[in-house]
Amino acid sequence: MKLGTCVSRTVIHVVENAQKIKDELDSIKYGDDITFQQFLGKLAMSEESYFLALRHTIKRNSLFLKTLQIFLKTPWRQVKAQN
Repeated sequence: MKLGTCVSRTVIHVVENAQKIKDELDSIKYGDDITFQQFLGKLAMSEESYFLALRHTIKRNSLFLKTLQIFLKTPWRQVKAQN
């Protein structure tokens, strides 16, 4: 098996896991009492797979823009004083 094929399958698996997490979170009703381990059991997913899927869903651009937005709202005197 080629490396590119293996990487592609891994990416597809991570994307599928991210969708499973979203679907399961959407199905949980307010007030449901479930531990993290039970949640992972429902997903049939390891903790490592869970975190890889979450990392995949984080949009770096949105994090950058949020940080920039906070920075731009901060008065210049505070920014200068903090450095």
